[in-house]
Amino acid sequence: MLFLGLLLALSQVPCCWAINSRTLEVDLVLPRNDTYPPSPIFPIIFAVQNPSLAEKFQPMITLQVHQVGGNLSISETYKLWEGYNDTSNTRFLTWGNSKFDFEGEFKLTWDLSVDRCYMDNKTHEVNFGRFDEFESLFFTTKNGTSPPDFVAATDDDTCDKALAQAINYADLSKVPASESTYGPSCLAAPTTLPKTTSPCNVKINSSAAASMSAAMTSTACARDRAGVTCPTPTSKNAASKSNSNTGDVWILTTVSLLAYSLA
Repeated sequence: MLFLGLLLALSQVPCCWAINSRTLEVDLVLPRNDTYPPSPIFPIIFAVQNPSLAEKFQPMITLQVHQVGGNLSISETYKLWEGYNDTSNTRFLTWGNSKFDFEGEFKLTWDLSVDRCYMDNKTHEVNFGRFDEFESLFFTTKNGTSPPDFVAATDDDTCDKALAQAINYADLSKVPASESTYGPSCLAAPTTLPKTTSPCNVKINSSAAASMSAAMTSTACARDRAGVTCPTPTSKNAASKSNSNTGDVWILTTVSLLAYSLA
């Protein structure tokens, strides 16, 4: 467990109390430890369960992918609190990446970080910082293999293979009213993140999968991404295309439909 960038210390702060358990969970739906065909729109999909909890304590996903034995190295971050006013059960973050259009082996590492505080038992001070947990996997791109199946990735017999991390929003420490940066409370640390996660709560049906794929393709077409089959443009989307930036590596589509998390 890492506590990074300690910001300040407050004296004589009473410690923790329990409230009703609430959990913010992030699941990596795709990719898995598997092999996929090279693609100019390679999907990386996260599911955020209970996304409304992201309002507080600045939870953030940091994603890095490195080519094994090669030079490709990319990274991306997503601030979960930038969409916390979502009332759905699950929020999907889908990147369509252009850099996996060749055969290779890759290591994907992602961490879920959050603002935390912890009591120093010797000084009786409360220290503030960031808490990080890391997960990693390897995947391969190879010609002639099957493309990723968004629906199958959340089937009952495969969903438990998803890498998942969770934050317990019930474990709080009281903060003095004078500390306005963090409000009246902060997430207590050191604490272990919940050991039991529930990635099988996330389900993608066929219509949701089609919508995700169409959204990534539409954005890629608007950026003139090479190798993408695009529909014939209308005058309206042609104008939109002319105003878009080109050369973007990451395409992020955020979807927050209850239909995407059907049991």
